[in-house]
Amino acid sequence: MRSGPVRSPDGGAQRRNPGMSASLHPGYERVARFLQSIWAGLRRLTGDDAYERYVAHCREHHPGSAPLTRADFFRAEQDRRWNGVRRCC
Repeated sequence: MRSGPVRSPDGGAQRRNPGMSASLHPGYERVARFLQSIWAGLRRLTGDDAYERYVAHCREHHPGSAPLTRADFFRAEQDRRWNGVRRCC
């Protein structure tokens, strides 16, 4: 791969990687959307987006109340998951 600026058709210099711009290649936008959906699915599967989903739920269903802070939400989730009986018998 070449280093340095890329020359545009009109002779001006362009930045090599200006981000995931669809103007570079028509397929980039589709690939970027696909990768974003994979990343969002992975975050949801692992619970990494739990706080964002909680805040969205609070805004939609409880508009008058303030949601917990991220730290308070984390503590409440840890208590919910690990306190109490955790055995089969």
